[in-house]
Amino acid sequence: MEQNLIPGQQITLATATTLTGNFRLKYPNAIKGYLVSAENIKMILDQAGCTGIRIYNGYDEVTGQITPVIVGTNASNNDICSGVIMDKAAPCPSFCDASSALCK
Repeated sequence: MEQNLIPGQQITLATATTLTGNFRLKYPNAIKGYLVSAENIKMILDQAGCTGIRIYNGYDEVTGQITPVIVGTNASNNDICSGVIMDKAAPCPSFCDASSALCK
């Protein structure tokens, strides 16, 4: 799956606010976002050969909620499935920053 690109790009707060606002308009009852600790992200990034992360959408049948599944990727943009994989991020609502422009 090797690709000659670096996924993701820095955006302005105005762009981020537009994107998150558009999502909330289109999906008003959906989870707005997730809180993941820096420690958990660091555990993924500290794996040998890890150059990025991929976030999959998962579905928890017990809670009935969508949940992110986070896995490290290597220089070829392939998943590091033999390493640390995370889920159970804290969803917003519940774990929201009500003062954030991204959450309004």
